[in-house]
Amino acid sequence: MSPKEAELRQKTILLIEGDDNYSFFYSKSLQSSFQVVWAHDGKQGLNLAGQLKPDLILLEIILKGDDGFEVLKKLKAGPETKKIPVAIITNLAHPEDREEAMRLGACEYILKTENHTQELLNKIDEIITGQAQ
Repeated sequence: MSPKEAELRQKTILLIEGDDNYSFFYSKSLQSSFQVVWAHDGKQGLNLAGQLKPDLILLEIILKGDDGFEVLKKLKAGPETKKIPVAIITNLAHPEDREEAMRLGACEYILKTENHTQELLNKIDEIITGQAQ
């Protein structure tokens, strides 16, 4: 394992995803490179974000209770969570959704259907290492 891989392996990603199938897939795909913690809804995600202060939050827009936009607003308003990068990971391809997410402070808008595992890992690596555009 290279020093960079070892450093990334110590990074924590909070996945806020309401779909069990996607949660399982992304957790398994990412856990070889990162520590992954899963929250099944926005309320649990907000609690875990405050407790863990992860290096990155992957946030789905479609959630039970507060949707991803509301969760993103709360994350960016919280003193302990406002500086944590949040990447939206969703199947919502409408430009308005992307614009709203970016306006609210998301650092990336990732379409699940357009990103394979390696591409997702590369994007996460860029965000965590501060190289994202």
